[in-house]
Amino acid sequence: MKRFLFSVARKVLPHPETYLFELAFRRCGGAVRSGPFAGMKYITESSCSALTPKLLGIYERELHSVIEDILSIPWRQIVDIGAAEGYYAVGFARHFRSAEVVAFEMNPKARKLLKQLAAKNDVLSRLAIQQECSDRELEHTIYPKGNRLILCDCEGAEMSILDPTRVPQLASCHILVETHEFVTPGVTATLRGRFSNTHTIAEILSVERNALDYPFSSLYTAFLPERYRQQAASEHRPGTMSWLWMTPRVSC
Repeated sequence: MKRFLFSVARKVLPHPETYLFELAFRRCGGAVRSGPFAGMKYITESSCSALTPKLLGIYERELHSVIEDILSIPWRQIVDIGAAEGYYAVGFARHFRSAEVVAFEMNPKARKLLKQLAAKNDVLSRLAIQQECSDRELEHTIYPKGNRLILCDCEGAEMSILDPTRVPQLASCHILVETHEFVTPGVTATLRGRFSNTHTIAEILSVERNALDYPFSSLYTAFLPERYRQQAASEHRPGTMSWLWMTPRVSC
């Protein structure tokens, strides 16, 4: 009977994954439901990352304690390398009214979405949106002094960009970087070596989501196989991911 009702529902309703996103968007009121960026109005598209977990407030949940610490620091500058549609750039711009927020994003479509998300949250005028980031561009961007935060999620390019021999300001910046071993093998160890003398380094590993992380239900979801709710909450990563949270030993 359950299988029959599920097959009938699929004929009159969107694909389960589409339905679960639309259900989440309605129940969340089009804004992030929980987590450090709760209340941030969101758009209906993301760039190269899972959208529903952002609405639910469980996106990169492993970093929430780090993000909470970040929110307690009065930053002079925040530089987001690989900003995508702006989950972090806009989230921080909403919170830090006096900090300069620079968002680097090389994908034109992602930059368009970033502008939409920033406008929706009334922070577009306070975001400096740039294109591709290189070590030279980063050196010209980072302030020499003050509390500076570098966020980096650039699909393997962190190896070439985050080099304190070419960008000396990095030695005194807080840095949160997602390492992509499946793209650039050895990048995690390399970054550890580059910053071990100047920073205290904590490594954080990703944890897979499950069906219980999707909190909403309806008559339709009661008949959905569990795998659909798990997929809705999942970030669809290629394997266990790693972040390095690097705090400078010498205070600014």
